[in-house]
Amino acid sequence: MTALPAIFADAYDPANAKDAIEDEEKVDSLDLNICKSNIRHWSQQRREKKEYADRLEAKLQYLSKELARKREQVEQREANIRIEQEKAKKERDSRTREKQEKLRAQNQQIQSMVEEILYSRSSGDDKNRRRLEYLSGKEKAAAAGGDVLAIADKGGELQAVDKSKDHSGKSILVTDTLVITFQPPGDPANLRYHLSYRVDATTTIKQLRGDACKYWGVPEQDYVLKTMANSKVQDEILVNNCFRQGEIAVLRLSRRDQRNTVVSEAEEKAIMPIDPKTGTRKPKRYGAEGGPIAAGDDEDQGGESYEQALNGISAYGMNQIVRLRDTKPSEHVSKIKLSDSVAFAVLMILSVFGLLYRSPPSTEYYSAEGVRQAVVHPVYQGPDAIPRYQGFLDIRDENDLWNWLGTRIPEALMTADSDLRKFNLPIGYLQLRQQRARVPPAEDVVKFCARKSVVLKMPGAECLDSSLVYEGAEPTQDNSDLDTLRTAWEDLSEPRHGVDGRGDTYRPWQFAPANTTKELSKTAALRGSIQQYDESGYIVEYNLNEVDLGALEVAFRRDMLLLNEQKWIDRQSRMIVLSFATYNPIFDFWCSCTFLVEMPPSGVFFTKYWVQPFRPNMDETNAETSSNYFDYLRFAIVLYIFLFVFPAHIVHKTNNHKAGLWAFVNLTGICDMIIIVFFYVAFAYRWALFKLNKKTLDVVNEAQTRFYDFYDLSQQYWTIQILEGVMFVALCIRMLAFARLNRSIFQLWRVLGAALQQYMYFALLFIPLFLGFCFTAHTIWGRRLFGFDTFWGTIIATLMMINGNVDLERMSNDDGVWTVIFVVLFFFIFSFFLMNAFTAIMIESMYKVFMSSGNDPKDQNVYWNRDRWMRWMCPQLCMNLAKACRGRN
Repeated sequence: MTALPAIFADAYDPANAKDAIEDEEKVDSLDLNICKSNIRHWSQQRREKKEYADRLEAKLQYLSKELARKREQVEQREANIRIEQEKAKKERDSRTREKQEKLRAQNQQIQSMVEEILYSRSSGDDKNRRRLEYLSGKEKAAAAGGDVLAIADKGGELQAVDKSKDHSGKSILVTDTLVITFQPPGDPANLRYHLSYRVDATTTIKQLRGDACKYWGVPEQDYVLKTMANSKVQDEILVNNCFRQGEIAVLRLSRRDQRNTVVSEAEEKAIMPIDPKTGTRKPKRYGAEGGPIAAGDDEDQGGESYEQALNGISAYGMNQIVRLRDTKPSEHVSKIKLSDSVAFAVLMILSVFGLLYRSPPSTEYYSAEGVRQAVVHPVYQGPDAIPRYQGFLDIRDENDLWNWLGTRIPEALMTADSDLRKFNLPIGYLQLRQQRARVPPAEDVVKFCARKSVVLKMPGAECLDSSLVYEGAEPTQDNSDLDTLRTAWEDLSEPRHGVDGRGDTYRPWQFAPANTTKELSKTAALRGSIQQYDESGYIVEYNLNEVDLGALEVAFRRDMLLLNEQKWIDRQSRMIVLSFATYNPIFDFWCSCTFLVEMPPSGVFFTKYWVQPFRPNMDETNAETSSNYFDYLRFAIVLYIFLFVFPAHIVHKTNNHKAGLWAFVNLTGICDMIIIVFFYVAFAYRWALFKLNKKTLDVVNEAQTRFYDFYDLSQQYWTIQILEGVMFVALCIRMLAFARLNRSIFQLWRVLGAALQQYMYFALLFIPLFLGFCFTAHTIWGRRLFGFDTFWGTIIATLMMINGNVDLERMSNDDGVWTVIFVVLFFFIFSFFLMNAFTAIMIESMYKVFMSSGNDPKDQNVYWNRDRWMRWMCPQLCMNLAKACRGRN
C-alpha cells in the first residue's frame, strides 16, 4: 500500500479519527430542544457582547471628546496666562523705556548746556558783549528790588531771570515752564505722553488741569493732577507753589479715585503750609476764633488749638455739626434698573389679583363667623338678656360641658331649621373624643405622688398623672376598657351603633390607638394650652348627613345623657375634643371646626377652638383656574429674580469692592430671598396638596362614609396663606427700595438704616431689662391671674403694658404692694427712659443723615433732570439713536 504524504499524516491519525467519531456520536445523541436553547443562549451572549462592545466604543468616543475639550480648556488657560505674562512684560518694558528716554533727554540737555557754555567762551568780543548784557540785566533786576539767576537759553546766551522775594527777604524761584504727563486709559501701547506748558505767576492748578483735560479729551471732573511724589495738588493753589526747591516741574494727570477716603502721609505733607522763616512745611494750627495762628505765634502766648476750640463748644449739637463729615456717595442707583422694577411691580399686581380670585374679601371671615355664632358665642333671649344657650368659651366645669354638648350642639347641627343649617351644610360625621390619665394600682395608691409620705398621712388620698405621656418606658395614658360604660351601652333593648345616625367605627368605652385613628379618620394631633395631644382616645361619632335629623337629635341627646350618667368624663379625663366640618355653598368655603376642652388635675377647664376656612381642591372653578394662571406667571417672574436680579446684587457688591456675601445680608437681599423661597414653597405646597389632591366630590363621598378630620388640611391651607402674606410684605419693601431714586425717600431709607444700627446696640440694654421684668411679673401674678400663668403669656402681657393696656384693678386686687412697686419701676424705666431713647435714636439718625447729605438742586447726581431720567429708562442704544437723529436734524 502506497504511503500517504506527510501533509496528510495528521488527518489520518488514528487518535484524531477516534475523537472525530466520538464527537459525531455526541452530536447524534444531543436533543434538538437542548441544541436550540444552546444556540439561543449563545446568540444572546453574542448580542450582549456586541452591545457591550458598542457601549465601550461610545464611551471611548465620549472620553475622547471630553479629553479634547479639556485639552482645549488647558490650551485656552495657557494662552490667557501667556497673554497676562506678556502684558506684565510689556508694562515693565514700557516703564523701562520711559525711564531710558528721560535719562537720554536729560543727558542731551546737560550735554547741550555744557557745549553752549564751552563754546560761548571762544570769542572775546562775544564774551564782553554777553557780560555787558548780563550786567545790564542785573542792574534792571536790582532796581526792581529782585535778584537774578544766570541760565543758558537755547540761543547760547546768558539771560537774567527774575527771582522774586517774600516779605522776609528770602528769594523764591519762579516756575515758568512745566511738563504734564498722561497715559490714556485702554491704550494698547501703554505709552505715556508729555505736554509742556508755559505758566506765569497767576496761573492756578484748576486752569492747568482744565487745559490738559481738554487737550486729551477726557472729563475734567474725573481727573486730578499729582506731583511725581504722588501727592494730589489742590485746584485753588498757584502753580509756583506746587514744587519744592530743586523739585522737577512735572505733573501727572491721573484718574480720580472716587472711593479713596484715606489721606496718605505724602498728601498730608504736601498740603501743609510753608513756614516763611525756615521754608519747611508745618501742620496748620488754629486759634480760638477758628482762624489760623501766625507762624511766629505760640499757643502758650494766649491762643488755643482748633481741637481745644471745638471741645469748648457747649451748645448741644454744635460740636457734632462741626465734626460731621459728608456721607460717602451711595452706589445704589447703579443697581436699580427699570426692568427689575417692572418685574417686581407686575409680581405684586399678580399676587393681589391671585389673592382676590382665590379668596374674595371677607368671604373666609363670614364663612367662619357663621359657625362661631352658632356654637361658640352664647345666645341670649328676652329683654333682660338671659342666656338661652351657653357659649363654648363659658365652660368652667363638668356641668357646663355636658350642658353645651347636650343642648347647644344638637340645636345647632341636628335641627333642620337652625341658623347654622340655613346657609351651611354639615359634611360627614361629628366626632367626640376624650383622653384619660391612668389610675394608680390599688396596692400602691401613692405611686404617682411626688411626696408619698405626706399623702399617706391623709386618708383616702391618691395621685393621678398630671399630664399625658404617650410614648416612652412608662406612658401615663389610660387605655383600658370602660367596663361599666360597656355594660350600660350594650345592654339596652335596642342597638346603638349604626342606628339613628350613630357611627359604627368606634365605641365610647373602647380605647382607639393613634395609628388606627390616623389611618381610618385622618385624625390630627392638637396643641392645647397645657400640652400636645395625640390622635388616640375613646371615641363616639354621629352622621350629620342623616336623612332623619329628628331621630339623630334624639339619639345624640340620649347618648349624652347616658355618658353623663356613667361618668364618661370624670377626674381621669384630661381632654375632650369635638370635631366636624361644614360647607358654605354661597361662598364656596369649607370650615374645619375643632373644639378642645383641657382638664388639668386642678378642677379648672381650659377651652380652645379652631374654626378654619379652606378648600379641599383649588383647581376646579373658573376663579381658581384664573388664579392658577397668575401663579404660572409669578413662577416665571420669580425665576427671573432668581437667575438675574439676585446674582446682579452679588456682582454689584463685588464691583464696589465689597464681599458678595453682603448681598445676602442687606435688606434688599433678604427680601429677594424671602420672595424666592416663600413663593416656591407655597407653589409646591399648593400644587401637591390642593391641585393634585382628590376632587371635592370625592372628598364629600369619602366623608359621608366615615369621619374625616380636616384639621391638618385646613392648617396647611392657612400656612400657604401666611407664606403668601409674608412674601407680599417683602414685595412691598422691595418696591420701596426702588423708590430710592427719589431723593426724599432715599434720605428716609438712610435714616432707617442708621437707626437700625443703633437699635442693635440698644437692644443689648432693652432685652435683658424686659426679660427681667417679665420674670418678675410671672412670679407676682402667675399664681392667680390668667395671662401671667405661663412665661410666654407673661411676655405678651408685658408688651401690652408698654403699649398702655394694663388691667391695674385686677393686678392690684391680687397683690397691691408689689403692683405699685412693679408699675412705678416699669413705667419709669420703659415709658420715660427706654421708649424715649428709641425716639431719640431715630431723631439723631435723621439729623445726621440730613446734615451730611447733599441737597444742592443744581447737583445732577442728587436731583435728576429729564435727560438723566431718560438715560435711566431707555437703553443706551436707543439714546445713541436719538442723539444721532437729533444731530441729523
